[in-house]
Amino acid sequence: KMNIKKVTGGLIELPVDEEALAANMGAAHQNRNYFWLRREFQAPEAHAFARLIVLKARFGSRVWVNGVSVGEHESCFTSAEYDLSEVIRWGETNELVIRIGAHQGVLPEGNTCPEDCEHEKWYPGIWDDVELYCYNNPAIRSVQIASKIDPREILVETELENRCGETTAVTVRHQVKSRDLSEVLAEREDTYTLEAGEARAVQCVIPLQEAKLWSCEEPNLYVLDTSTGGDSELNRFGVRDARFRTETRRFHLNGNICYLRGGLITFERFLEDPLSSHEPWDEKWVRCLLGDTRRLMNWNATKYCLENVPRMWLDIADEEGLMGAPEFPIWAFNPDRPESFFGYIKEYNRETLLKDVKDWVRDCRNHPSVIYWSGANETCADWVGDTIIPAGRALDLQNRGWLNSYNPPLEPDDPQEDHPYQFHSYGMDIPQEWKFDMKRLENDPGLHRQSNLGAPGIPTGHAQLISEYGWLWLTRDGDPGYYVKNTYCQLPYPTDTPEERLETNCYLLAGMTEFWRAHRNYAQVVYNAWLAGDLREKAWVTDNFKDPLKLEFQPAFLKYEREV
Repeated sequence: KMNIKKVTGGLIELPVDEEALAANMGAAHQNRNYFWLRREFQAPEAHAFARLIVLKARFGSRVWVNGVSVGEHESCFTSAEYDLSEVIRWGETNELVIRIGAHQGVLPEGNTCPEDCEHEKWYPGIWDDVELYCYNNPAIRSVQIASKIDPREILVETELENRCGETTAVTVRHQVKSRDLSEVLAEREDTYTLEAGEARAVQCVIPLQEAKLWSCEEPNLYVLDTSTGGDSELNRFGVRDARFRTETRRFHLNGNICYLRGGLITFERFLEDPLSSHEPWDEKWVRCLLGDTRRLMNWNATKYCLENVPRMWLDIADEEGLMGAPEFPIWAFNPDRPESFFGYIKEYNRETLLKDVKDWVRDCRNHPSVIYWSGANETCADWVGDTIIPAGRALDLQNRGWLNSYNPPLEPDDPQEDHPYQFHSYGMDIPQEWKFDMKRLENDPGLHRQSNLGAPGIPTGHAQLISEYGWLWLTRDGDPGYYVKNTYCQLPYPTDTPEERLETNCYLLAGMTEFWRAHRNYAQVVYNAWLAGDLREKAWVTDNFKDPLKLEFQPAFLKYEREV
């Protein structure tokens, strides 16, 4: 349970809560440290090897099969792989036990557990699929696919492993198939010699001149079937070119300028909403969220804020044509100014950071809907660009752009981020005439760089992205959120009743949306939030769903925001 925030009208009161600092960002109000899952599974007939994949588990996982420990994984948001080859009983019933940390305190210091202060509680558990892979030698460790549109082709990198005790000739066969696997569009075969125990990454190019491009309007997908005779994998991909260009300061999809517009998705915060149940794992609900609601609102993009999402979400985004950016779960503000983050400072283990970012990129890189990466949220720290981003970029053959949070861009075509919360001034102890008023936009050029929490505003010629704006968050019942309890009473608009506040909120949000989009100074305009959680009296950031289970927006939100 989080207990480190003391906010009045949006203004942080210091000194900070020393008890909360000692509790390392949160306190566990329970006696247990772990949860345990036990189940049985029937293994198929004998193969040479088997591995278990726990796609995501919080807080970490440790696995036993038939009473034997097969390993431990401390990350909360990347996939864990366990080798069962020596313990699995082929053709028989096997016992699987998975231990899950009950709270963050069971993880080693310096871990990369997602840091999100705008939570009240954390939820442990296995929150993505668990899969069993059975295979023979030669083994396929991973397949990465990078597409080009001129010429139209894919670059395929296959990580092979010779798990036998002698030199082996490995023939790798690739077949590009239609999405339903009914048609073979192209194929290629290459042979390599691997020494005993050798692992090697090999690359090849497969022309696809007749392939249809992936886009938001036509999200065409294909499947690459890769086999070695002993092992095989199916990997889905789209043929598309997605990149930012500093020369235009825009995002380009398949060679054309494409303005990114939409809202932030905060998956973990929605889990905390009292109305949330099994919806985040219900394919029909997720497809409606990422497909139907985005088309209803004329959106095409999101950022998955401070969190990975279940693999199914990215699969559906691929199918529905929703572009998005995963964000590495670091939120540290400015470590040189502890008061900027409620006095809290966390020292991250650099080796853990490197391992987690590599696993994270590997998990997400084949999804065509992923168009760039975010290295951290609202963080001014050199190590984001020195440690996190170079390690992740090296594993992405598509060379997607990277946000360096509130630090300067690293590469010539990397974008830069902004969070222009104009109404934040109502939480400050300043004269009323200094506070933001919409009338100021009449003479505003539509380009804003905030102070970045102690780092200077950085002029840039790079593409600029708005990933958060809005601020005037209300509960679903129209009551002011935690940050703005003393804000609505100061606004020169109708705010006396819940209905008036909801109308004013959506009217002003639409005005800001239209303003940021109309001036064309930003390649992306994404507001906060498309999906969040309503914690009633402790609602930090909320979305605009009247009924999130039915994915029904507030009438005023549809009335104003849809048009802009």
